[in-house]
Order: sequence, then C-alpha cells, then structure tokens
Amino acid sequence: MCLKSRYARYVLGIVLGVNFFGNKKGLKKLS
Repeated sequence: MCLKSRYARYVLGIVLGVNFFGNKKGLKKLS
C-alpha cells in the first residue's frame, strides 16, 4: 500500500507538472 501511495503521488506530480508547463508554453507545441 505504501508503494502504491508513493507511486500515485509521483504520477500525480508529473501530470500536474506537464499540465502546468503545457498551459504555460501552449498546447500548440504538443499537438
């Protein structure tokens, strides 16, 4: 359970980071 929680937190951080940088730079570059 501990490992799963840690993994979920790691993935959540990456997703939030990607969304933040994506919105800042513009989704045009990714699409």
